[in-house]
Amino acid sequence: MGPRQVGKTTLLQKMFQNNPDLFWLNGDELDVQNLFSTFSATRFKAILGSKKIVVIDEAQRIDSIGLRLKLIIDTIDGIQLIATGSSSF
Repeated sequence: MGPRQVGKTTLLQKMFQNNPDLFWLNGDELDVQNLFSTFSATRFKAILGSKKIVVIDEAQRIDSIGLRLKLIIDTIDGIQLIATGSSSF
Protein backbone atom coordinates (compact mmCIF):
# COMPACT_ATOMS: atom_id res chain seq x y z
CA MET A 1 0.00 0.00 0.00
CA GLY A 2 1.30 3.45 -0.77
CA PRO A 3 0.65 6.83 -2.36
CA ARG A 4 -0.35 7.09 -5.99
CA GLN A 5 2.32 7.11 -8.68
CA VAL A 6 5.27 5.93 -6.55
CA GLY A 7 6.01 2.80 -8.59
CA LYS A 8 4.18 -0.05 -6.84
CA THR A 9 2.99 -1.56 -10.11
CA THR A 10 6.27 -0.96 -11.94
CA LEU A 11 8.24 -2.63 -9.16
CA LEU A 12 6.05 -5.75 -9.25
CA GLN A 13 6.20 -5.89 -13.04
CA LYS A 14 10.00 -5.83 -12.89
CA MET A 15 10.15 -8.40 -10.07
CA PHE A 16 7.94 -10.92 -11.84
CA GLN A 17 8.87 -10.22 -15.45
CA ASN A 18 8.62 -13.41 -17.53
CA ASN A 19 7.54 -15.51 -14.52
CA PRO A 20 5.31 -18.32 -15.84
CA ASP A 21 3.76 -18.83 -12.38
CA LEU A 22 2.31 -15.30 -12.29
CA PHE A 23 -1.39 -14.45 -12.62
CA TRP A 24 -1.95 -10.67 -12.78
CA LEU A 25 -5.29 -8.98 -12.12
CA ASN A 26 -6.03 -5.26 -12.34
CA GLY A 27 -8.76 -4.07 -9.97
CA ASP A 28 -9.47 -1.09 -12.23
CA GLU A 29 -10.93 -3.46 -14.83
CA LEU A 30 -14.67 -4.09 -14.65
CA ASP A 31 -14.22 -7.78 -15.57
CA VAL A 32 -11.93 -8.26 -12.56
CA GLN A 33 -14.37 -6.47 -10.26
CA ASN A 34 -17.16 -8.73 -11.57
CA LEU A 35 -15.01 -11.82 -11.01
CA PHE A 36 -14.73 -10.94 -7.34
CA SER A 37 -18.37 -9.88 -6.95
CA THR A 38 -19.43 -13.47 -7.61
CA PHE A 39 -16.34 -15.04 -6.06
CA SER A 40 -16.07 -18.73 -5.34
CA ALA A 41 -12.85 -20.50 -4.46
CA THR A 42 -13.62 -23.34 -6.87
CA ARG A 43 -14.08 -20.98 -9.80
CA PHE A 44 -10.99 -18.98 -8.88
CA LYS A 45 -8.89 -22.18 -8.72
CA ALA A 46 -10.11 -23.11 -12.20
CA ILE A 47 -9.16 -19.68 -13.56
CA LEU A 48 -5.72 -19.81 -11.94
CA GLY A 49 -4.85 -23.23 -13.27
CA SER A 50 -1.30 -24.03 -12.18
CA LYS A 51 -0.33 -20.42 -11.39
CA LYS A 52 1.01 -19.98 -7.86
CA ILE A 53 1.61 -16.22 -7.67
CA VAL A 54 -1.36 -13.85 -7.84
CA VAL A 55 -0.98 -10.09 -8.05
CA ILE A 56 -4.10 -8.00 -7.60
CA ASP A 57 -3.16 -4.46 -8.57
CA GLU A 58 -5.45 -1.60 -7.46
CA ALA A 59 -7.19 -4.04 -5.09
CA GLN A 60 -9.02 -1.22 -3.29
CA ARG A 61 -11.34 -0.96 -6.31
CA ILE A 62 -12.82 -4.40 -5.57
CA ASP A 63 -15.75 -4.52 -3.12
CA SER A 64 -15.07 -6.53 0.04
CA ILE A 65 -11.51 -7.25 -1.11
CA GLY A 66 -10.35 -8.07 2.42
CA LEU A 67 -12.78 -10.97 2.70
CA ARG A 68 -11.96 -12.15 -0.85
CA LEU A 69 -8.22 -12.15 -0.07
CA LYS A 70 -8.84 -14.14 3.11
CA LEU A 71 -10.85 -16.75 1.19
CA ILE A 72 -8.08 -17.14 -1.39
CA ILE A 73 -5.43 -17.66 1.29
CA ASP A 74 -7.66 -20.00 3.32
CA THR A 75 -8.74 -22.21 0.42
CA ILE A 76 -5.90 -22.37 -2.10
CA ASP A 77 -2.79 -24.20 -0.90
CA GLY A 78 0.62 -22.88 -1.92
CA ILE A 79 -0.63 -19.58 -3.30
CA GLN A 80 1.41 -16.40 -2.95
CA LEU A 81 -0.89 -13.40 -2.95
CA ILE A 82 0.17 -9.79 -3.45
CA ALA A 83 -2.41 -7.00 -3.37
CA THR A 84 -1.50 -3.40 -4.13
CA GLY A 85 -3.47 -0.26 -3.57
CA SER A 86 -3.27 3.43 -3.00
CA SER A 87 -6.13 3.42 -0.51
CA SER A 88 -6.74 1.50 2.66
CA PHE A 89 -8.59 -1.77 2.06
